Amino acid sequence: MGGLGSGGARTVGAGVKPALGPLPPVEPFEPSEALTDAERLAWDRLAPHAFRRRTLTKSTEYQFVLLCRNVVMEAEMAADPEQRGAGNHRGLIQRIDAQLLRFDLAPNGKPHGDVLDAPVKEKSRLELLSDKRRALAG
Repeated sequence: MGGLGSGGARTVGAGVKPALGPLPPVEPFEPSEALTDAERLAWDRLAPHAFRRRTLTKSTEYQFVLLCRNVVMEAEMAADPEQRGAGNHRGLIQRIDAQLLRFDLAPNGKPHGDVLDAPVKEKSRLELLSDKRRALAG
């Protein structure tokens, strides 16, 4: 624990995050579930962006299929004058908005550039010396 006024002990994960190099892209794949033609159009429109953002993987595929189905249901509700703007339609819009955020496909207040082109922060001389010291000690 630090001295008076230090703010307390450091927590796990505190400090500068290590600079990672470019990550390899996720290998695109076709949906394993049988989608309707409209759902497949939604997949074809959204999936390339999710693959590039590295959020659509085999383990997240089911949630992405649900997003595609919800996009189609929202379009159908929007086309029906009796349902457009009603409570169920507004609720579905909110659900889609949350799902788009989950797959990093909607603005979230952070720069939204391509992950693969993220700049790698060069290490300072102090960081390089620290790495060298750890290597010698290890």
